[in-house]
Amino acid sequence: MKALHANKAQAGALRGAAEPACGMKLDVEGWEPQVVKGARRLLARRPPRVLLTEYSPGVVERRGREESARQPMLDYPASLRTFSRAGYDIWHLPSVTKSSVPLAVRASGSKSKSPLGPPPLPPLKRVTAAAIAAEEVNARNYVAHRNFGMPWDLHPRSLHADFTHNTDLLLAINASPATLPSLGEVGVWQDSRHGLGGAPCSFLDFVTERLGRLCVMENRTERIAAAAAAADALAAQPLATLRSVHVVREAKRWELQGNTLVKKACGGPPSRCQSPDPPYPI
Repeated sequence: MKALHANKAQAGALRGAAEPACGMKLDVEGWEPQVVKGARRLLARRPPRVLLTEYSPGVVERRGREESARQPMLDYPASLRTFSRAGYDIWHLPSVTKSSVPLAVRASGSKSKSPLGPPPLPPLKRVTAAAIAAEEVNARNYVAHRNFGMPWDLHPRSLHADFTHNTDLLLAINASPATLPSLGEVGVWQDSRHGLGGAPCSFLDFVTERLGRLCVMENRTERIAAAAAAADALAAQPLATLRSVHVVREAKRWELQGNTLVKKACGGPPSRCQSPDPPYPI
């Protein structure tokens, strides 16, 4: 907590600066949303041009369903909303990107420069307004439903769909597309190699994981859309059934043949053949 208070004090001291800070880094072991709360006036009046922050909802998720975890979980997407209102464009900076940038630069012999300084960054995924709204849906559903299944019940258009525990974000004001080229939006899409929670689909060896993480490639666009609709409906209708419940039931109908997930012929036990169809594509 001492580090948290120190960071809040430092953020407050910057309010009276003659000009905006060039950059700011937030890394306080899961307390970043609280620091953002303390820095709201700074971000509104003199936002640093560039900001690097950790984003770690997994820290709260590890605390389980205790009452004290409810508001901190809601604070994570709220911090994204604060950044957006301050005028920041937000990019997802996954660990694989951070570790590969210096190697790529050395291999290419690039000496190009950018306003952010060397080395130049590869294309990154944008955290859009739609992704922030989906992240808010995640937080509300997690708080409202004790049996929320992580990551199967995540909104596929959310930032959290791209990672498991924590990640990093790069924020900038008035950055040119040449400086920070976009790789599209965060989330799981038809051509994504990963599923919900960021796990590569090719690494998943269990039927439930392939289904739950949206790694069934047949009609994947429809499955992703259905998962997004299910997450939105859950936020609006607290008594709706979690998608993860349907995943467990639907898994009885599928099997892995090599590295391919295929539907079983209905010739097994009655419980398998008579299980009701899910309300939407799993």
